[in-house]
Amino acid sequence: MLMRTEAVTLIGATRLRRSDKAPKQARAAVAWWLATGPPVVPDAQQVVSELVTNACTHVEGGADREWVEVGISLGPDFIRIEVTDPGAFASEPHVPDPPPPEVESGRGIRIVMGLSENSWGTFVKSSSHRVVWADLKIPSPCSNPISPFAEQGRTIKPNSTDGGEGRTVQRSAGKAPA
Repeated sequence: MLMRTEAVTLIGATRLRRSDKAPKQARAAVAWWLATGPPVVPDAQQVVSELVTNACTHVEGGADREWVEVGISLGPDFIRIEVTDPGAFASEPHVPDPPPPEVESGRGIRIVMGLSENSWGTFVKSSSHRVVWADLKIPSPCSNPISPFAEQGRTIKPNSTDGGEGRTVQRSAGKAPA
């Protein structure tokens, strides 16, 4: 897939030590960076988790190779997630055959493909470091079931068996009612 060429603005970036804790740290960083941004946090966390897990699992270790970088950028209607690693000696990222149902791993890139609607890819920098990226669409306000009513109160009528009064609930976009 070709990377979109629109200008993007870096929201956040970090370098993590490659370990079994790195995916969780990357998810936390994404949640922090996107806390006040577009409503794509769960998908962005899943994508970054899959990409960081792959970098930690499939890239050889060694001196000056125990790191992974995560970056999030904002485009006009998408979020770009980039995971940079030291580069693998043996292979480059690819989509493996689907694993049997009883196997717990081997679905990461397929998950990234699905969440990014096939808008993902990889390239190697001049430093030989590999970047795997994925673009996630920012949902339009009309595709968010909460957002049409986000800026106004809504009267919620009780069902006929609870005997209560209707109440007005104010909520902001992306938040579930209390």
